[in-house]
Amino acid sequence: MRQRALLCLAVSLAACRSAQGQQGHLVSRAVTARACPEGLAALHLASAPSSHDLYMSYDSVRDTTFVNFEPRGMLLSSDEGIDMVMAFTRFGGKAPNSSAGLELNLFVTSRAPRPLPERELTFIGDDTVPVHISPSLTSAGDQLPNGDVRQEIFYMFSRDQTIAALRGRRVEGRLGTTSFRFTDRERDGLRGLLLYLMCGSR
Repeated sequence: MRQRALLCLAVSLAACRSAQGQQGHLVSRAVTARACPEGLAALHLASAPSSHDLYMSYDSVRDTTFVNFEPRGMLLSSDEGIDMVMAFTRFGGKAPNSSAGLELNLFVTSRAPRPLPERELTFIGDDTVPVHISPSLTSAGDQLPNGDVRQEIFYMFSRDQTIAALRGRRVEGRLGTTSFRFTDRERDGLRGLLLYLMCGSR
């Protein structure tokens, strides 16, 4: 069952919703994170970041809630190969769980399947210690018409790793030797996921 759940998550949140919809009734709605003192202090913020809608789906059979930012995925400014990132969180029940963390699904195009060192993920902030994450799951990869290989790589962050990764004024990442960055809007959307877990919605 655990393997099936991981595979479902690896093919993207949208596909996961579809698979879940065959087994349980999903109730979806837009929510906006609240900025509470505890959440702002954790992120070293003096005021709330720009608010953006988050998208919540509740699976009544599994009693699990999924919340994501940018449901179609974030298109990154990458120097090579990282096409898109999907960011979300999930927790049991309906009430936000402050102990949960961020989950990322990276869509990556390379000349060949990436070896493990090229799948190690690092988040780098301007005033934080780098956060290193190993992949939880990697797809075998699909061959594209031009010969390149497209893979999906799934990462699970703990709550503390999520806070550390999003605390800087800028949020940049490195997948192996490939660098990428999030815009300020995307950074604030990722922070919104964490604030939702810690503070709830308004």
